[in-house]
Amino acid sequence: MTRKFGRYLLFFMLLPTILGVPVLVMAAQENASTQAAAPEAAKAAPAADSTSARFIAIALMVTGAVLGASYAVGRIGAAVIGALSEKPELFGRSIIFIGLAEGLAIYGLLMGLLLLLMK
Repeated sequence: MTRKFGRYLLFFMLLPTILGVPVLVMAAQENASTQAAAPEAAKAAPAADSTSARFIAIALMVTGAVLGASYAVGRIGAAVIGALSEKPELFGRSIIFIGLAEGLAIYGLLMGLLLLLMK
């Protein structure tokens, strides 16, 4: 893998996170302005824009976690295959590192579910 490709890949892994922050800020400002303008209407039903912005932010967060985990599994998997070709007895130790990288995706999905179920 060339350095240029690695930089592009890192940029596109961080892009959802970078875009998610302004979306959350805009959703918070929208929600605050809605509640200030009509407190009784804001209590009755939340603004549709803030709900859709919340869903977009959750999707971007989960996308970033899964992309980061897939990149880690790809890099670690290639290294593990190279190590196993020389020393097959390293299988037990090396599979742990792949599991740790997969844990990143699972944690990202769990955080997405927790934020989705939050009121």
